[in-house]
Amino acid sequence: MIKVERYTEQYKKIWNFFVDDSNNATFLLNRAYLDYHKSKFQDHSLLFYKNNTLVAVLPASEHGVEVRSHGGLTYGGIIFSTQMNIPLLIEIILEAARYYLDHGFKTLLYKEIPLIYHAHPSGEEAYVLFRANAKLISRSPSSFIALSEYQFPNKKLGGVRKAIKNGLNVKIEGLSASVMNLVDANLKMRYKISAVHSVEEMELLSGSFPKNIKIFNLYSKDSNLIGGAVIYESKMVAHAQYLVVNDLARSQRGMDLLIYTLIQFYSESKKYFDFGISSEDDGMKLNESLYKQKNEYGSYVVNYDQYIVNFKEMLMTFVKR
Repeated sequence: MIKVERYTEQYKKIWNFFVDDSNNATFLLNRAYLDYHKSKFQDHSLLFYKNNTLVAVLPASEHGVEVRSHGGLTYGGIIFSTQMNIPLLIEIILEAARYYLDHGFKTLLYKEIPLIYHAHPSGEEAYVLFRANAKLISRSPSSFIALSEYQFPNKKLGGVRKAIKNGLNVKIEGLSASVMNLVDANLKMRYKISAVHSVEEMELLSGSFPKNIKIFNLYSKDSNLIGGAVIYESKMVAHAQYLVVNDLARSQRGMDLLIYTLIQFYSESKKYFDFGISSEDDGMKLNESLYKQKNEYGSYVVNYDQYIVNFKEMLMTFVKR
């Protein structure tokens, strides 16, 4: 029998301890990261107990008659330990459906965590979503590199040598507002959009998670900031949250040097390097030029998938079977 509890501040420590020790979570599921969204989203996260032992948590926010896991994140879903199994996960998702139905919700937008973020790649979640008659509504391709077997392409090594010859260099530093301003300006110029995080928000997050968020700054020979990267570190993955160079750095192959430095830095401590998503409109539009840039470094694709689960339909589906 699964017992469901709605998250409140009293569960903060046990939530964070469980997330830190889970199979499939990253620091984005820590309450300090989730709660920085609380001014924008109404939280309705759940904890699941079996025999008085916490076995899973579900980060979630309210959006009318829909709950999303989570409205402020790229991924979420049910967070579980390495001891999870299919029958238990089915029990958990059924109890979540009953709970949310009782509280007036009809559907769940479920953002599955890509397998590269799992400490031990686990397919139970995908199977249970299939059994729950979940509908795939978004598939966004993200380029990644398996670091243990990676060889930096010779063509790109030529770019690294050119950048070094031009006097460019990369330093690991604290957050510089100039990096985020550079990111924002680049996004507005190329894609007519703003950065997801403001300078103030990124300063808050990097201050709260100094072990998980690192800033790499790219400098010209005149010590001017011409690019940089904001990297999110999880157990298995170094994820490029932001990666940017200006026109000068681009002409002097600064991106090659920046990525080479990142790969070298994380080659022994992480299993994967994730460049991030290269699509728009829930995956329906591929940004081919962006994808090509990442692919030139020898990357492969992992998908960030999102599903819609109709609670009543799911319960009926399991009853019929």
